[in-house]
Amino acid sequence: MTVVLGLALVAGGLVGLSPVTSAAPAVRNLRTGVWSDSSTWSGGKLPLAGEPAAIAAGTTVTVAGSVQAAGVTVEAGGRLAFDPNGSAELTSARNIVVNGTLSMRPASSSVVQAIRFAGVDAARIVGGGMDPVESDVGLWVMGAGQLDLAGTPKTGWTRAAGSVGAGAAEVPLQTAPTGWQARDDVSIAPTANPDGGSDFYKGFDESAVAGSSSGSVRLATPTRRAHPEVNGQWGAEVMNLTRNVRIAGTAAGPAHVFIRSSKPQTVRYTQIRHVSVLKGSATPEGKSGRYGLHFHMMGEASRGSVVEGVVVRDAGSHTFVAHASHGITFRDDISYNNVRDAFWWDPSPNNREPGDPTNDTLIDGSIVAKSLGVPDDNRDYRLSAFNLGMGRNNTIRNSTAVGTGGTAGSAGFGWPEDAGQNIPGNGVWTFNQGNVSHNNHDNGLFVWQNTDTLHDVSNFVSYHNGSYGIEHGAYINSYRYANATLYGNGKAGINTKAKPKPMRPLSFENLIVDGGGSSPHGLVSFDHVAEDDPLPTLFFCTVFKGQTGAAVGLSTGSEHRAPEIMDFVESQLSGAQFSMKSLLSGTRIRVQNGGAAFQLDAAGNRTTISPFVTVRGGCQPGPTTPPGLPGAPSPNPPPTPGPAPGPAPGPTTTQPGRPRPRPPSLRPHRRRPPPRRRPSRRAPPSRRRPHPRPPPSSRGSPPPPPAPPSTASPWSP
Repeated sequence: MTVVLGLALVAGGLVGLSPVTSAAPAVRNLRTGVWSDSSTWSGGKLPLAGEPAAIAAGTTVTVAGSVQAAGVTVEAGGRLAFDPNGSAELTSARNIVVNGTLSMRPASSSVVQAIRFAGVDAARIVGGGMDPVESDVGLWVMGAGQLDLAGTPKTGWTRAAGSVGAGAAEVPLQTAPTGWQARDDVSIAPTANPDGGSDFYKGFDESAVAGSSSGSVRLATPTRRAHPEVNGQWGAEVMNLTRNVRIAGTAAGPAHVFIRSSKPQTVRYTQIRHVSVLKGSATPEGKSGRYGLHFHMMGEASRGSVVEGVVVRDAGSHTFVAHASHGITFRDDISYNNVRDAFWWDPSPNNREPGDPTNDTLIDGSIVAKSLGVPDDNRDYRLSAFNLGMGRNNTIRNSTAVGTGGTAGSAGFGWPEDAGQNIPGNGVWTFNQGNVSHNNHDNGLFVWQNTDTLHDVSNFVSYHNGSYGIEHGAYINSYRYANATLYGNGKAGINTKAKPKPMRPLSFENLIVDGGGSSPHGLVSFDHVAEDDPLPTLFFCTVFKGQTGAAVGLSTGSEHRAPEIMDFVESQLSGAQFSMKSLLSGTRIRVQNGGAAFQLDAAGNRTTISPFVTVRGGCQPGPTTPPGLPGAPSPNPPPTPGPAPGPAPGPTTTQPGRPRPRPPSLRPHRRRPPPRRRPSRRAPPSRRRPHPRPPPSSRGSPPPPPAPPSTASPWSP
């Protein structure tokens, strides 16, 4: 009777009810062998579609052809492997729990290995917690479990070499499309000017590969729109979204990958699709803890984990999550078409406690494209493609954000409020090489922090964003932006809302702020909330040009409570220099170029003054490193050691998992209250967690040192 009920649940599409106490007993293997060989299993009986399977310690079961099960448990010391020489698929109606090893290593690009979760009922997903939940169907890596996933290496993404016209059937590329195969899915990012409509950030061209050469890709269907090269420098990103190791749910029934193991993981050249759950209106997280690829509170155990060449696509929530899991390298990865922040981890519960930071993370040569907001809900407020959260020694370089949706405060790269606590080193990211943010709905970069911690942000490009290249808040902090280009952003290159901390000025050094003939202003400031801070915001060796109005537009907004105090040193302000409207008494704008200097008051009255700083050295506006791209695909490492590999091909089934003991010193997952729509007087809402920094990349050039400090001497009040 128990077995009949299990089969009825599968047939009725209700797999994953929580908890299912009437599940059929697991069919266990007796020896190493092929799944489809009845002698592999106890009693000589293959697992049926409605039965779970269990793989014993010291044995390997090899999947060949197509097999099915109602869940699989790989016991500690056991291995579930896929035949490397022939395409194979395992379909599971319940959890796959790996306490041993899951190995998927196709021998060639023509071999496809897939795990598919079928019949998942998204309405039954519970979320949260530290252990497998029967209703939350997905891949769970627990205990000392390890993923050994290594698809065929390929170039994940590159950029078009020049403009791509509407109707183009072939796209020239900046780097070789190594490993691209006919019928691979590809997408071309938008680059259009943000001059109205939503195509400027939603206008991706999706097609398939018809063929490729060392310098181009041919498309199965021609492009529907133009993707112009911008400013003669920046071509559209071209992404390959197909991999031959695949883990997926379905569009109607999303799965997930949850890792809480005592061992590091290898996930390379793998596609994870139809994952993550975000449901319900006005809820802070939808279903917490069910994300695309989720390292959950592994602490030091995750050190050495490598996630390389991975695509997480068509996801209902976050895609790459390293929550309190240190030392993970994310290299050449793609997040495509997800909801809310893509690279993310849980934030502090209240913006005052340190929460569960992540340390020593490296994000290198990765791209987030089509990270969408949630309509008519506050979950798209301050959405970031890359949410640069709490932790120490975290690095992001050579990475790109494009097509980020959301509303106010959304951006390609975001420094959230909770990561700005005054804990030395907390939330400071190394951000100094090759990052690009463009064609996002709101901002290229967004900061909302009150902190004494010093941040250096340099060598980046931010163009064609709907609002600002940089929107910098909240009230008082110390950031230094250097050697960057901001081009053709919808409202202005820079919007400054923060005031500097007494210990160091807020500064913008060696920037090119080019309106591209479309931005109304280069710099705007109209919303200071901090009061009575006499230190100036410094603009040093910064070029303002190409705007349609004044280079600097200053006015008072609804929350403006402070006078403008700014110094422009060795900076070029083309066209009309200043527009000053209704500014507060005490406003002081000083400008010094060469040996001449002048000062403006709140009414715009100009007074000649003596030079107020001593300048040493020259200017070098713009990035000193080019926009980054992934390196050449690297060969896969040797397989994770385990039991001797099993025999070759044969078809059948899988089974659900069971809880494992949690690692010591880690607290259980916490839910947090929904974010507030508007910031409080102290510090506005934010919703995300930091990422840690990993060991240096084994490929590509090392990151450059931070740009040198300003050559201007301290400025007088």
